[in-house]
Amino acid sequence: MKTTAIYLEDSYAKEIDAQILEVIPDGENRWRLILDKTVFYPMGGGQPTDQGELASDNWNGKVYQVMIRDGEINHYVESIEPPEINSTVHGTLNWDRRYKNMKIHSAGHVVDFAMFLLGYSPNQLTPLKGDHGKKAFIVYSGTLGKDITKELEEKSNELVNKALDFSF
Repeated sequence: MKTTAIYLEDSYAKEIDAQILEVIPDGENRWRLILDKTVFYPMGGGQPTDQGELASDNWNGKVYQVMIRDGEINHYVESIEPPEINSTVHGTLNWDRRYKNMKIHSAGHVVDFAMFLLGYSPNQLTPLKGDHGKKAFIVYSGTLGKDITKELEEKSNELVNKALDFSF
């Protein structure tokens, strides 16, 4: 992979200066850019794509999607003209979107861990899939003989109130 994924080292990084390694036409006023490094998280694993802007002194583009394609992190950008290869751009995340997605993602893990601690998963219910998009959800397979909404909410809140350190 040509791009260093800064978001894996620092998920709170909001901006970056990067060199454009490749520019690939992707439709009218749309380009795929390969950068030497990025703070933009790609769509995948149920996690939505980051969005934001890339700009230089004489060019700017709106990053509307980031995906891993053919083993490379591709920044899908809307702009009238393509940027120049080897130029340096300043990237800025839509931080409100990223931070909301981070919280939703973490909340899914809290709920899933609460299900485990309560003894429902993976014994009675088996987690199958999670999605962190606009309508976040976790899908479990199995049947419960009672409503566990209140119990799950209390256990999830207990975990949140512990303010556990997840850094490693």
